[in-house]
Order: sequence, then structure tokens, then C-alpha cells
Amino acid sequence: MTNKVISTPSMVVAGMIACTALGNAAIVLEHHYEMGEVGTMSGGVPTDSVGSADFGNAVSGGLQTVSGDTAASGSTAYLTTTQTGNNGAYNAPGMAPSDIQNFAFDIWVRVQSADLNQNKFVFLSNGNNSGSLKLGINASGEWMATNHAVGWIGATTGTGQTATADEWTRLTVIRSNGTSRFYINGVAQDGTNGGNITWSDTTQAHLAIQPGGTSEFKGDIDDMKVWSFSGSDQLSDVENTVFAAVPEPSSTALIGLAGLGFILRRRRA
Repeated sequence: MTNKVISTPSMVVAGMIACTALGNAAIVLEHHYEMGEVGTMSGGVPTDSVGSADFGNAVSGGLQTVSGDTAASGSTAYLTTTQTGNNGAYNAPGMAPSDIQNFAFDIWVRVQSADLNQNKFVFLSNGNNSGSLKLGINASGEWMATNHAVGWIGATTGTGQTATADEWTRLTVIRSNGTSRFYINGVAQDGTNGGNITWSDTTQAHLAIQPGGTSEFKGDIDDMKVWSFSGSDQLSDVENTVFAAVPEPSSTALIGLAGLGFILRRRRA
């Protein structure tokens, strides 16, 4: 299995992230599920390290923590559903963003080659399905995002959004002023959706498990976040803030080289 290696951020990167956060004070990280880090699990379900929207129910003992292996986004642990039986978590009261028209949902996932053709959802915002925000993988091995029974977000049925086996992949939906967009590894996919998304405390968000608990998404999950922002925030500012939260290796390398060049120029002067 190939892991995604995240470079350690330099002081230059940290400073740039801090500046980004200060420049977009209205863009708020409301919920963060670190997925397996010490102190972030309870009874097989993830806890919320920023807010208080802990998952309350486990299916078949919940999700298994894997440590000591390179996880996504620079973390030291992740959760897997590849063990025997249906595994997952549901019911996270208070997880809904404070503004359902202006939010970002962000999660890292990985599937093995044997599990590419699943037609399963990694996350559902509404266990009753209607209007739910859903992210998953289809039967053709393509990532998909949908506003259930309303319309697709990104490509219809996921066509062309091919999943790569054994690699960590970042799936993100940003909903700005009522329009939802789907991103794969920070790249916006074709197509948007303007339908209303249902996500409330009474409809039980599901992680890895399908409604009814009879089947599951098979793979690895890490670092899930929910952001909220104002309708007056520019989409580009939201994208910059959300995706700057975890620099990609290539970006980190480029920024680090730029910082090194600046230091060398100062020394020569």
C-alpha cells in the first residue's frame, strides 16, 4: 500500500498559514475530527477536537485506529473500515455548520485496488438521505459528491473523477451562497449544484456506514473538518483558507525553496 507523505512545514509555511488565517477571520473551523490521534476517539467513534459534536453511535464496534503508519495530512494515525464486518459511526449532534448556505466539508480518504468499485458513501450529512450531502466512490471507481435526490455536485455520477488506489485523496465540498462545488485534491471539478442541503441534529450524520448499518465504505479515513464562513467572503478566500490548512508536498517544497532563496539573498547582501 502506497502512503501519501506530507513534508514537515517550515517556519515560512507556518507564517504564511497564520497570515492567511488572520486575513480571513470570518472563515471559521467549527469541527475537526482528527481520526485516531491520541484523545480523539471514544468507544470506536471519533470525537470533535474543536467543537462538541462527537459521534455518538458505533456500528460493529466502530472504526479501527491504525497508528505507526504514515497517515494523511501529516497525522500519525487514521481510521480504517477494512476489518471484518460492517464498521462505522453515526449521529453527531451539533455537527451541522452554523450557515448551511456557506460552509466547507473536508475529508481525506484512501482505498485499496481491490475496493475501488464499491458504490458506497464515505460521509452522509443526513441519515434519512433526502437532500443529504454525500461523498463517496461509485461502482466504476470514481469519486462522487451529490445532494441526494436533488442533483450531483461535480460530474454526474462521478464520471471522469477517477480514484487512484492506495493513495490518500482529499475530498472537499465548498458551498458558497447556496452553490456547492466539489474538489478533489484541491482541484474544482466540473459542475455545481444549487439545491438545498439537509444537515441537522435530528438526521444523524453517517461516517463510513450506509443508512441502516447493513453495508460500509471500505477503506481508510483521516482528518475531517467542517468550516463556516460569511456570504460576503469571496470563494477564492475560502478556498485559500481551507486548502492552506494542510499544505501539499509540492507547495511546501516550492514555498520552502522560495524562503531559502530569500534568506540566501539577504546573506549575500
